[in-house]
Amino acid sequence: MPKPKILAAVFLFYIGISLIVTFPVVLHINSFVLGAPHSDIHTHLWDFYWVKTALLENHTFPLSTNLINFPEGGKLVPPSLLNAVLSIPLQTFFGVQASFNIIVILNLALGAFGAFCLVCYFLKDIKPSFVAGAIYGFSPFILSFGVASGGAEIISIAWLPLFFLFFIRTLTEGRLKNPAIASVFFLFLLISCFYYAFISGFFILLFGIYFFIFAKAKKSNLFFCGIEDNKFKAVDKQLLARLAILIFAIFILSFLFVLIVYNSLKGQNSIIPEEATKLRMEGKFLGSFYPKLSPASNHMVYLSDYFNFGKDRLSVSHAVIDLFQSPYCGYSVIFLSLLAFFSLKRKFIYFWLTALILFVILSMGPYLAVSRSCFLENPVSPTYQLIFFFIPVFKAAFLSNRFVVLVMLCLSVLAAIGCKIIVDRLQRPYDYFFTAAVSGLILFEFLFISPIQFPIPETELKLPVFYQKLAKEEGRFGILELPFFISGTNMFPRERFSYQIFHHKPISDIVAGSLPRYIARNPFTKKLVLLERPEPTYYNYSDDGVEKDIYKGFEQLVKDNFRYCIVDKKYYGPAEWEEVKAVLKGFMGEPDVYSDGFEVFRIK
Repeated sequence: MPKPKILAAVFLFYIGISLIVTFPVVLHINSFVLGAPHSDIHTHLWDFYWVKTALLENHTFPLSTNLINFPEGGKLVPPSLLNAVLSIPLQTFFGVQASFNIIVILNLALGAFGAFCLVCYFLKDIKPSFVAGAIYGFSPFILSFGVASGGAEIISIAWLPLFFLFFIRTLTEGRLKNPAIASVFFLFLLISCFYYAFISGFFILLFGIYFFIFAKAKKSNLFFCGIEDNKFKAVDKQLLARLAILIFAIFILSFLFVLIVYNSLKGQNSIIPEEATKLRMEGKFLGSFYPKLSPASNHMVYLSDYFNFGKDRLSVSHAVIDLFQSPYCGYSVIFLSLLAFFSLKRKFIYFWLTALILFVILSMGPYLAVSRSCFLENPVSPTYQLIFFFIPVFKAAFLSNRFVVLVMLCLSVLAAIGCKIIVDRLQRPYDYFFTAAVSGLILFEFLFISPIQFPIPETELKLPVFYQKLAKEEGRFGILELPFFISGTNMFPRERFSYQIFHHKPISDIVAGSLPRYIARNPFTKKLVLLERPEPTYYNYSDDGVEKDIYKGFEQLVKDNFRYCIVDKKYYGPAEWEEVKAVLKGFMGEPDVYSDGFEVFRIK
């Protein structure tokens, strides 16, 4: 590995690139957050707030809460737990908004740095390795699905290449510290984005097969450069011991994590409704069970999207309004990757090519969806189906677009090899000029030619007038926020999670994006749900018994200490709002009307 001074300089360069690609958030880091207004940004901000509140103020583990799903509360696992924990010192000094932005910027730089370290281990050359880091850390997929969509767990890409690096060093070097370090990075994968921990298994399985098939080859043939041949022992006496340590650690960590997640999802104390959990564990959210489901609904990837450029080509999910993804890989990256095949290290090249093809196929999900124009006519993916039926956990971890991260890692390695072929033919300082020019070209293509939104969308956190008053009101009581769904969708207004960061009062919503169990079963709130006419989900929305028990349902709200019903009118259609308002006025009287579009009813 390069000297510490070089590593520090490389990381600082990546920090600088992170500030450029996220500009202008650095100019208003305390008032805006990276992520589109109707994306997942609000729920992830809430994760950061809740983890700090639980650990520092409540002195409890953040695996259960009474701030959401009121009045029941329940168990949960914050999806971006590691980032939330790392943000605690920052939140103490800068607040949750600035802390979130800083964590995003650091994650982009760390992701690039992780890929740099992995590739530098193979190539022993910082120049093409720097290019690899730029490709992996600032790919359109991460900037769109991770940053613009507010996915704090999606941006945790640094731990994948670092885990792979020390897994490979466990195989090739005799030091016992390598499996220990690999285990730490695997733990980081689990608690930052468990999907990444899951899909990392595909890589280590592939690389393990590749390694043992060619174990008798010289290191210089097995890898690109790496350790000198005279220091390399393909299968030494300690190899099984090192592998046993690593596999045991991975098994224990995975078992404990799955146990915690299973405990948080199972039973009446879970925040996520058991109906939704059952469907997910059975894999029935997958398009293979619902052929009419669009790939965007489950974040599947079209093959054509890897090559489609232009700002009108952005894929928008139906799960959240502002949830974007662009797996565009860039023609400059493809060109450099093709150059890699002029290298003499063919075995090494073919391994990354095989991995690349596999991960592209898996990213497409249950169907071999070549393009969105002919989705329903595409055949079922036999590779995906085989894995789906023979690996039970795969049914729960079904979001196939996560494999795009591994696609970009494979491309970054191949592109770095192609870049090295050119760099080796240049003298100083032209080799450094070439590296800077290629990195700049790739970043220019990612930002200005790919389909992603640039500048990256930002959200200004403005607290409505009534919520400002609510923050000053003493006592513990619940608030009911309407609508439950945005008109014409099954999506709920997520900004109310950001509001809670400031007012601290329990709310009835849940971060999982499902209708809370209490709301679905209380006759009064169920009546309001029926008036919003949502599309059917796993709940029975029939009106059986609603009118008969509606008064009992309202009395239950009062008994459970709900004090206010807050309505954000902009999410209602005119006809819907008149029907809902009539019901609310019949039980609660006239509302307080605010100029910012909110009407507040007192529950009494």
